[in-house]
Amino acid sequence: MSFENSLNIQNQIRENSEDHQNFLKDLDNWEKDMKKKEEEMKLLQVSDEQVIPPIRNSLSRSKKKNRRLKTKKEDVETEERISSYNYKAWEHYDVDSELKKLDEEKKESSDSETTDSEEQLTIQKNKQLAIIKKDKGNEFFKAGNYDSAINSYTIGMQLDPENALLPANRAMAFLKKDQFQAAENDCTLCLSLDPSYVKAYLRRGTARKALEKFDLAHSDFLKALELEPDNKQAQLDIEKLKKENAIKMENNGMIEKAKENKCIMESEESNDILGIEKTSSCLFPEAKAIPVVKSDTEFHEIN
Repeated sequence: MSFENSLNIQNQIRENSEDHQNFLKDLDNWEKDMKKKEEEMKLLQVSDEQVIPPIRNSLSRSKKKNRRLKTKKEDVETEERISSYNYKAWEHYDVDSELKKLDEEKKESSDSETTDSEEQLTIQKNKQLAIIKKDKGNEFFKAGNYDSAINSYTIGMQLDPENALLPANRAMAFLKKDQFQAAENDCTLCLSLDPSYVKAYLRRGTARKALEKFDLAHSDFLKALELEPDNKQAQLDIEKLKKENAIKMENNGMIEKAKENKCIMESEESNDILGIEKTSSCLFPEAKAIPVVKSDTEFHEIN
């Protein structure tokens, strides 16, 4: 074997070894990637399993069902057991009726489980439809079509009465239409479902300020600031409310002062008229009544 051939063989062996190592490395990386993807899939499956809230009246229905089954069981236990030696009683025992009772109980249990499953599916479907209506309402709102937005939010609220975003969004649409009482009611409904929703406090505060419920509006803005201390909108609303209250108090003071000045002027006019009456009566005791002008429209006679 020549020297060049030996070198070529050595190089080939070295290259094969490197290729083999690279292959093993790629295989190891592939296994790690597959394990990572499996873990991610497991996490996704866990996160996708939504915690479904109990169906309305499902607890009471299950309680009634358990109570009914318990009652039946107690009734069966309380029935007089037939002794194995009581052949006369066994002659009157109706096996077919007892089997029929068992079949009915089994069918009733199966029907109840089917009904519960169907109700859960309906609720989940309605929740998804409510989200679609909410998104559609948001599109109408951004386009300035507030009536259509209110209609979409209303349908969504009927489909999913537990979704707090729907009444909150409808309240915003009511604010745009200056329907402040309706906006306040929707915000209150939203907060009954989610007491920590800051935007609902801000919107209700805005509605209450427009309704001149200034103390309640101030409380709403403070609550929003309590939940989010860095909320600039809440800080701005509080400052605006303080300025408006100060202006209102100043205007009320000016009105009261004007009323007071008017009373003083009327009192002075009345005193002047009495003085003229006394003077004329002294100078002209037998004179006829002379009209004296009090204002532009009122006249009094001097007796």
